[in-house]
Amino acid sequence: MAALYPVRGSHQETTEYVLRILGAGAATPTKQEGLGMTVSYISTGKYKITWAEDPYQFLSAGYGLLPATIGDLKGFSVEFEAYNSTTKTMQFQLWNASQSATDLATTQRLSIVLKFARTGY
Repeated sequence: MAALYPVRGSHQETTEYVLRILGAGAATPTKQEGLGMTVSYISTGKYKITWAEDPYQFLSAGYGLLPATIGDLKGFSVEFEAYNSTTKTMQFQLWNASQSATDLATTQRLSIVLKFARTGY
């Protein structure tokens, strides 16, 4: 059923990109969701998202960690670097509870929601 009321926000034409990856240790993770995007492994815990088309003006990023066993990712966090509009890329780093860079394990998944605006900025 279609929504009766449009979603409203502080920016016009906001687009939400959803990326979900399954860890592969020290290798490029498996992309499970993420139309128009690719993800690649750079170094320990560091990954790069590349868009096929320009998503325009970056607004925000959020994430959720999905472990095989609840509590396995307690204290972990993700840090996003600035969006590079020239190369259409954004890098991010995964940190463990000891505040060390760490790779996403094969039993762990990461969901990322990135918001961009086409107009109104």
